[in-house]
Amino acid sequence: MSYLNENPLPGILIFASIAVVAWLSGSQHGKRISLICIACSVGLYFLEQALVSTGEEVEAAVVEMLENFKKEDLIAIGNQIADQDPQLIKLAERGLNLVDLNSDFQLKSAETTVSDDQQTVTAFIRANGRVLISSEAAGNRHVATYWKTTWVRQDSSWKLKYVTQLNPTNGAETGAFSNQ
Repeated sequence: MSYLNENPLPGILIFASIAVVAWLSGSQHGKRISLICIACSVGLYFLEQALVSTGEEVEAAVVEMLENFKKEDLIAIGNQIADQDPQLIKLAERGLNLVDLNSDFQLKSAETTVSDDQQTVTAFIRANGRVLISSEAAGNRHVATYWKTTWVRQDSSWKLKYVTQLNPTNGAETGAFSNQ
């Protein structure tokens, strides 16, 4: 059902289909219905562009966090952490010291679940790409990662509260990077 709610394409296709059938009827009334349906399609498209769901807001925060990691900007990362949690900032710094993310490292998916009160979102994040690992023996290699994160609304923006690294294959907690 979320596909129909968050994607304007099904509604646009329905309106476009009705418009084509009405236009092909050839009647004056059919042409009016056709024009109304086309206007509704255009309106639906622009309405969807203007509306941003809570999940989309958190996905944007996840993308921003990834960009801050690529830039190795610990201050910007800290600004995205709830209450400037020192433990979580230290965890982020540890990650920055361990690996350098190449420009091809990218977000593959972010599945979000919003709490009933709309103040907490759990996001399961998959990302992969080439990283330069600090130890000389490891070098540059392709890495797949999977994370469970919890975001809270603070100061009208979404801030990271908890993070746990998961095994990308089976989803089990690895405990390597976690503040829970």
